[in-house]
Amino acid sequence: MANEPTTYRAANDAYTGMLVISLIALVVGSTLLFLDYQQYPEVSPKAPVKFAPKLEAPVPPAPPADPEMKKDDEKKDEKKDEKMDEKKDEKKE
Repeated sequence: MANEPTTYRAANDAYTGMLVISLIALVVGSTLLFLDYQQYPEVSPKAPVKFAPKLEAPVPPAPPADPEMKKDDEKKDEKKDEKMDEKKDEKKE
């Protein structure tokens, strides 16, 4: 009798209870997921058609200005500057 191996029976403790609760939660969750999935139609709806944005034609660059026009613009600017100087002089007096 002393030579017989002693066998121990596993005890059902709190961890075993937590495993059972987890198993029940997984089964219930999977069942609810399946029931929710069954509500959807079998054929998926058509994907919406995406349109590319309309592109406007690019604006062509302005043609180069004539040298004569540049000279005329410079003369006009000089006249404006002279008038402004005259007005400043008149105000100072």
